[in-house]
Amino acid sequence: ADSKVKISDVKEPSFKNSTDVLIRVAAVGLSESDNKKMDRHIPLINNMNGKLVGTEFAGTIENLGWLKGDHVHMFPFAIGDKVFGTAEGALGEFISCKPQDIYWAPAGLPYETFAALPKCGTAAYRALKDNGMKEGHVVAVIGASNELGNLVVQIANAMGAAVVVGIASGEHRDTVLSVGASTFIDSSNQDIQEVIDADSVDIVVDTMSLTGNTYEQSFEGKIRAGGKYVALNAKPIDKARKFISDRIGINVQRGGFDALDGNIKREDLALLASWCEEGKINPLIGNVYDFTDDSVREALEGLKGVAGKTVIRVNDLRP
Repeated sequence: ADSKVKISDVKEPSFKNSTDVLIRVAAVGLSESDNKKMDRHIPLINNMNGKLVGTEFAGTIENLGWLKGDHVHMFPFAIGDKVFGTAEGALGEFISCKPQDIYWAPAGLPYETFAALPKCGTAAYRALKDNGMKEGHVVAVIGASNELGNLVVQIANAMGAAVVVGIASGEHRDTVLSVGASTFIDSSNQDIQEVIDADSVDIVVDTMSLTGNTYEQSFEGKIRAGGKYVALNAKPIDKARKFISDRIGINVQRGGFDALDGNIKREDLALLASWCEEGKINPLIGNVYDFTDDSVREALEGLKGVAGKTVIRVNDLRP
């Protein structure tokens, strides 16, 4: 699959809708799911409908659809605005995307920060917000060092958690504590049943659901009445139950369990931007790579198990 990771020149993406936005990309955040796309082509200038590599990005607005920023049509952006957001196939010098999928990024903060934020930050926030997170709650985060988990830890603190328990392998102890965990559990050497008291946790956020772990069983008897076990990267059957529950208005999921649907909301992007500007959250950046064939290949191959977010620096733009 390595030989098929290739960067090449293609035409600049065209607008498909009158309110589309053309973004000059500064940085793109990669996820483990992108590693599965290594046999796909990565164009230098890339249309979002290509469903290629990358979904989280930060950059500046290069051009607008024919409405050209007409505020009457609820289109508030202007050429030159610094923004961040989501688009399929974001790894390219330029991408075309919808205005509802982006928000302004505060000036002065690195583009890499915001390339690590939109999808992962929204997922982390919704895992807590939609499952009753309140000030004074105790939150446990499984996979607290990864691209999702580090943000769950930080956002739980921003929302007023009394205690945040970070769970990860032992080598990530210092990292997990540095992003704000109150206490650390070594998932490779400690038994959750032994180290966490009964009925002591309000929300468990599991970012490792697809790895075949058995953490849900480990938390039996540990979650307080009315609490939730929330799976990010949920298994297909749990996602299916979530989809059905949302469509019919009746919960068919097992009691005390939720699987995130992954929808991005602009109001969430706005909140995340404000928290970044206030210094309440700062996405953990693992590795930063240049936008070359070899570097992108190395980045994709090294996604598994990395602490924080892997970011590709595409264009050198002023923050």
